[in-house]
Amino acid sequence: MTKRDERSDWAEGIESFGPDAHLTSGDDAAAKGRATLEAALGGPAEVEKALRGRPTLTSGQKARGYQSPKRSFRLTEQLDQQLVTFITVQKRPQSEVMRAALAEYFERHRV
Repeated sequence: MTKRDERSDWAEGIESFGPDAHLTSGDDAAAKGRATLEAALGGPAEVEKALRGRPTLTSGQKARGYQSPKRSFRLTEQLDQQLVTFITVQKRPQSEVMRAALAEYFERHRV
């Protein structure tokens, strides 16, 4: 049984829907759900925008579902505190500051 089947079975088994409830599935349910989203968000373009999630960091258009590359590294307590202080004072996102710091470092230390 797929996750979708499990969720469907769960939803269809909920007794709080009441005896007059009409449950749909498949293409009909998808179309009704899409129409509800379009009405709530202001149209098809807004639904697509919401489904895309975060914008990519690349300048070119990437397909929906593309994720920008990620890196993870550890900091000393001193560097972490400096970062926290900086982003708090500057009111900038941590990831933006770290990208800018790497870009500046690579500009100064070309290979």
